Amino acid sequence: MLPESAENIELNAEEASLVDRRSYYRARLGNSLLRVRAWRIAPGTPLGHAPMPSQEVRFSVHNVCIGGLGIVLANATAQPPLTLTDRLRIEAFYDQDSILVEGRLRTPDAGQREPYSRTGIRFDGHSSNLGYQKARFWMSKVMGRVQREELKARRSAEEQAKDASNIPLPFP
Repeated sequence: MLPESAENIELNAEEASLVDRRSYYRARLGNSLLRVRAWRIAPGTPLGHAPMPSQEVRFSVHNVCIGGLGIVLANATAQPPLTLTDRLRIEAFYDQDSILVEGRLRTPDAGQREPYSRTGIRFDGHSSNLGYQKARFWMSKVMGRVQREELKARRSAEEQAKDASNIPLPFP
């Protein structure tokens, strides 16, 4: 019997779609410990170089997945608008862990025009790039934690609603 390796595994279309859905599940952040900052950087600039403070992009993250972030730009008209070609240096922090990854603005929805206020950032890279692989691995760990936080918050809200419905009425 041959050992299972990447060469010996065949995926059918159903299995591939299950993997794809899991990779791009978006978890809402709520009161999560995840914090993200981003800066525009020039083409060819290494990610490790300290960015200029004036190039910081102000936004809030409303959901997250392994492949990127759903964001709302803070005051999109006050800062120079982001374009699809802008390189972004993204620092993500969760608890005491952090990761540095390159990102780009995702392709906007068909009806949306610049300046984009609600959009997304996709992590940029290729599966052969070690930094990109590390970022996806880190994000998969964080996604597990964020999903647990999301489930705990949902269960807590359901329990509170259930407790509130069990309160006896003061009149007969």
